[in-house]
Amino acid sequence: MGAVRFSLGRTTTQDEVDAVAESVIRQLRVRIAVSVIDCLKGLWEDIAAWLGLLDGLRRNITYHANGCVVIVEAVAERQVDAAFGWTAFEHLAPGRIDVVEMPPEQQVLRGTGDGILRFCEDLPLARRFANYLTTSEARSCYRKYGWVVPGEGEE
Repeated sequence: MGAVRFSLGRTTTQDEVDAVAESVIRQLRVRIAVSVIDCLKGLWEDIAAWLGLLDGLRRNITYHANGCVVIVEAVAERQVDAAFGWTAFEHLAPGRIDVVEMPPEQQVLRGTGDGILRFCEDLPLARRFANYLTTSEARSCYRKYGWVVPGEGEE
């Protein structure tokens, strides 16, 4: 899957480009999957609203997934043509899906928090894991999978 490119044969304004993009989306019957739970809930709306494409994309949603793994499988099994997700998805289905990164100004960044629940059965192990998440080894792992690490980029 590659990026769709077009030319109006002359220098264009961003408004003209946006109008053509909206027109294309209205005419295409691209099957889009969106997640209705977890960290992806609302992601497609954030991006579509910023681009002014909310109504055009909404009409093409044909699959409502319950989380990351389900949405990746829907794409990998060709149940849909596209889905909104994270760059790390390429590691969930290597060779089965293509991840197309949005331009930086259109990207949504989300963070991961950690905490220890009151009913934790192994408090020392939970604390050890929480402490591990602040190590350089853990930060390296986050970077490897495309996360922005606080203090090293966008916060």
